[in-house]
Amino acid sequence: MQAEEMLQKVAGSEGQRAWRAQNAAAFGDLVGRIAISQEEEATARAGTDAVVLFDRTVLDSLGDSLERGDPPPGYLTVEAAAQAVSRIDHVLVLDDLEERKQEAGRKAEPKAPVAMSAALEEVYNKLGCHVTRIAKGTVEERVDAALNACGLAACSGRN
Repeated sequence: MQAEEMLQKVAGSEGQRAWRAQNAAAFGDLVGRIAISQEEEATARAGTDAVVLFDRTVLDSLGDSLERGDPPPGYLTVEAAAQAVSRIDHVLVLDDLEERKQEAGRKAEPKAPVAMSAALEEVYNKLGCHVTRIAKGTVEERVDAALNACGLAACSGRN
């Protein structure tokens, strides 16, 4: 994330955390504006026939707001949201992998990620995006399902 890296350089680890805590709204606004710029640049570079995959989009902040009961962020105007939606052909919703949590030594707390996935799915559906929920399965099964949903060849025979 560009904003965090820049703060880290300028203020150090503790300084950037303190600044972010004291300026949460400004930091969120900065991150959102950077995300909009990155999405615009990536889709422009890729052209109209390419598949561009984003881990998150700026519209995820609507799901975050909905889940927390907060108002939408100020940078996400109606115009900015409409432009973001125009860049999206398909949304894939994946729940967090239990095995990833176990590998990281974290306790599985499925309620929060499931609730967030549901909020994101609702937001993207309401915005008119084509949404596909990727079923739970192995990493390989989920990769194949995601590639198939994007109209790309699955990689089932890989080692």
